[in-house]
Amino acid sequence: MMNKTIERTPEEKIVDHLEANGQKYTWLAEKIGISVGHLHLVLKGEGLNKKALTQDNLDKINDVLGTNF
Repeated sequence: MMNKTIERTPEEKIVDHLEANGQKYTWLAEKIGISVGHLHLVLKGEGLNKKALTQDNLDKINDVLGTNF
């Protein structure tokens, strides 16, 4: 039986990073210029409430966090 590595999505990695570093959604939303509600739907939304993580917003988040997700 082979071990299957589950690749985490960029959204999951961003949430993990924020939690690990004690950073708030409010802070990140202000830094990248979107509402906290929209950011929450991008990162944690499910089903029809899920909003897409655009490449533009991903680039801004990576820039602010110093990451490469």
